[in-house]
Amino acid sequence: MASRTTPSARARGQSTSRPQAVMEYAALAAAAASAGKSAADVLSLVAPLLKGKVVLPAQVLRSGRVGAQHRVLVRLTNVTSHGVYVLGLRLERPKDVPLACWDAGGKPIGFDEQAERKTIGLPLWLGPTDAREMVLSFDADATAQTLHHWLWGTLLINYQALGARDPAQTEVDFSIRNEAP
Repeated sequence: MASRTTPSARARGQSTSRPQAVMEYAALAAAAASAGKSAADVLSLVAPLLKGKVVLPAQVLRSGRVGAQHRVLVRLTNVTSHGVYVLGLRLERPKDVPLACWDAGGKPIGFDEQAERKTIGLPLWLGPTDAREMVLSFDADATAQTLHHWLWGTLLINYQALGARDPAQTEVDFSIRNEAP
């Protein structure tokens, strides 16, 4: 469903309706509450989203090992009424590890060895409310000792929101699994 704006909201660059984002906020709150988080914890997670302070949330959809590679399926969603350019993707943890990134092509699996791999070029533009699923892949053997101690990694995403003056970044942690789910 497309987002609608009123003339006054359009002039301010604000959207009057973000049903998908609201549903995701509600799902986040429900998940946090069911995980035993207090109301204050849930509010601290959801409040920045509701206040519009979060521009590009990243969701980890799957994580696992396929052959000699760790693969992470990630969805980036632009929750603003402005365009966003993704400028860079890199692993913060483990550091200095080459990262391959390709379009998941809307397929729910995303880990299919036979699927065509369309490399994602940067900068990557996401229009208002657009989402993009991508597979991130890095060498499991080269990072095995480092990851053995953590069992999780961190992806750093640099972006420029067209409604903001300065570039920004967001990060998302992901679980390292030894098998593909």
